[in-house]
Amino acid sequence: MTYIEQLHTSEWNTKRLKILSRDQNCCKICNNEKLLADCDISYIGHYTKINSRSNNKSILAHCHLLNSEGGIAIHVDEIQVKQLRRYNILYSKPNKLNIQLLIGARKATKAEEDLFKKYDVDFNESVKKKFLKNDFNFEIGPFHEIENQKRDDFRTLNGFDHKDKDFKFVNGFHIHHKFYVKNLLAWEYPDETLITLCFDCHENLHKDQTIPVYENSNHLAGEYHFCKRCHGAGSFPEYGHVQSGICFRCSGNRFEELIH
Repeated sequence: MTYIEQLHTSEWNTKRLKILSRDQNCCKICNNEKLLADCDISYIGHYTKINSRSNNKSILAHCHLLNSEGGIAIHVDEIQVKQLRRYNILYSKPNKLNIQLLIGARKATKAEEDLFKKYDVDFNESVKKKFLKNDFNFEIGPFHEIENQKRDDFRTLNGFDHKDKDFKFVNGFHIHHKFYVKNLLAWEYPDETLITLCFDCHENLHKDQTIPVYENSNHLAGEYHFCKRCHGAGSFPEYGHVQSGICFRCSGNRFEELIH
């Protein structure tokens, strides 16, 4: 079984989820700063279901933005909805079709949740007063003031700092092996030899470092260099339609020393 095939097994998926849970869904080098850079940050208001162009049901999470003005509608699937709770903080980005996709989510701290509840009440009370007065000529100034104050207070609570936050999930993580043992399957390594990294940190680590490769648990075969083209990945998922995306330089062997 090739290394790439190992990463598609249920055994590896179980191991991977265990390490992600232990590391609290956080890159151990950048604390998710790189993975979540330039994301829209928001918290959940409510959901609606819509019919997509393919006639499939799509779920929209209508959210209150925290790093810019206004609201945002994020496309989520049913599995994600089951994981999310009111006042969870969401990280999302638009794709090439300008559809807002969910990248990750974390629990709000107690102070953050209290803040959101307070400002939701303030906003709703402001709207209610307008209706009670039959005043439908809304001036948006007061509402902007409420939103701006909320974002300022969120920043004061270090809400934009990802460190030590409780992430429920984040897309795009890799699990890094600190060393390799020949003939040992990917999921057979002790937990302490595996760490969670985002794609950028994992790629940079492979570019800058060699990695110990052992013949067995006691005999070091050498310090290997990762393939210069795939940086040790062995394949390119984005080219999976061409020979399963295998790297043509190393033929999936991942190391310069194993290129024949």
